[in-house]
Order: sequence, then C-alpha cells, then structure tokens
Amino acid sequence: MERGEALEDRSELRVPTEWRPPAKGFVKVNVDAALSTAKGIVGWGVAARQMDGGVLKAWAGSGERHTEAMVEKATAIRTALIKAGRMGWRKVEVQSDCKGVAESIRTGCRKDPKVGTIVEDILRLRDKFEQCYFSFVKREGNCVSHYLAKFAMQVTSDIE
Repeated sequence: MERGEALEDRSELRVPTEWRPPAKGFVKVNVDAALSTAKGIVGWGVAARQMDGGVLKAWAGSGERHTEAMVEKATAIRTALIKAGRMGWRKVEVQSDCKGVAESIRTGCRKDPKVGTIVEDILRLRDKFEQCYFSFVKREGNCVSHYLAKFAMQVTSDIE
C-alpha cells in the first residue's frame, strides 16, 4: 500500500481533531481561508511544518471580494502548492478543514461549477511534486492556519 492510499484509509476511518506530524521526509502544509461576506473581505493562511512540529514557513494574505468559503479554501490550497513548489519541497501533505474541497481534490472531481477549475489547477500543481497528498482535518487540528487566515483579514498586503 502506498502512502496516499494509507492517508485515504486513515482519513476515512477517523478524522483527526488535532495536528499530527507528517511522515518522515514530508512537509505538512495546513491551509485555511476566512471571509466576511458583509465586508467583502477574505483572508488566507498557510502554515508549513516539519515532523517535530516546528514551523518552516508561514504565509497569509487578504483580498476584497464577495465570494464563498469553498472557493476561497480551494484558492488557498492552490496558493499553498505554489508556495511549497517555490520553496523546493518535493514531498508535501496538504491539509484543510474543508471536507468538500479535500474530497474533490482527492478524487479528482472537477464537476463542481464553483471550484472545478481551481481543483484542476491544484491537480496540475500536484503533479510537479515527487509526492503530494491531500487530507481533511477538523478545525481544531487546523488552528494555526485558521488564525493566520483570520489575522490576514486585517492586513493590507501579503505577509511571510
């Protein structure tokens, strides 16, 4: 059984509620997005950590637009893959608390009219890595990127 299959099996059995370290040689990239529909502001956060939990890199950014959470969470995953690729990381596990997006990516489903094109971009970016897996985690296990996304809604430019 390959690591991707093991991750899929593990995620179907029990969804993690806390952050867990990546497998040896992998970088775990947790991603989230936040939005205020009333103000038309979105924020995204990406936290990349190694096996010991130490933060390798973190990014956050914001924008002004009226959108939906699922679209912004998918967009944040695409952004995270671009950032990870620029860092030269070859083995990544991307984790999100948006089950619908994580499942669409994992199954390769591009049919959703709201996120299908973004999922297609993500799948193309995935192929540039030696190994790249996607998983779902409950918000409690994704709190660092969640707080980054919430914080980003208050800033005027992307931060690293």
